[in-house]
Amino acid sequence: LARQPSELAARKVEFDKATGRAQAAKKLVLDTRRMIDAKNIDVRVLADDITKLEKRQYELKSIDEVRAMQHQIADRKAKDQKLQDAILELMMALDELEPQQKNAEAEAATALESFNRFVAQQAAFKEKAIAANSDADARRVSLVSRIEPGLMALYDDGRRHGNGLGLSALKGDICGGCDTAVMPQTLAQIAAG
Repeated sequence: LARQPSELAARKVEFDKATGRAQAAKKLVLDTRRMIDAKNIDVRVLADDITKLEKRQYELKSIDEVRAMQHQIADRKAKDQKLQDAILELMMALDELEPQQKNAEAEAATALESFNRFVAQQAAFKEKAIAANSDADARRVSLVSRIEPGLMALYDDGRRHGNGLGLSALKGDICGGCDTAVMPQTLAQIAAG
């Protein structure tokens, strides 16, 4: 039960990372689509501009004006070609990004399922642990009544200072709970009962 919050936090971090990757992939796809849309609008504007310039070209009177107009048309067509190339590159990038987005979203969905499953398992475990603790408390009450009060007070004091551990095995002259040497006088008292 004590480890539950940290384990839950670690699982939440994993879930958040997967969700973050999915959101980043989705944003990248949306941004790419927006760039394609913006460039398509620019292409349409240029196409309209080229059409207008081509119509006006026939209204011009001098050869210099016609050449200047043709230069403007050629410039607009070159810009149009660059935009078309950029759109094509973005579309190819989009073809690569969309499957990555789907994979990231699938990973996030799997992470969510795993997180929810873990939360449910932890809730069931907590319920069982609380029931087991209640049973242990009931058994403890019946056992405490059979133990000498002075020994029980010593045991409870040990539990308070020993992180819940009130009694430890003695390994030679070393305490099994705190790994410190027990004084010879205390060893003699223990041996005497």
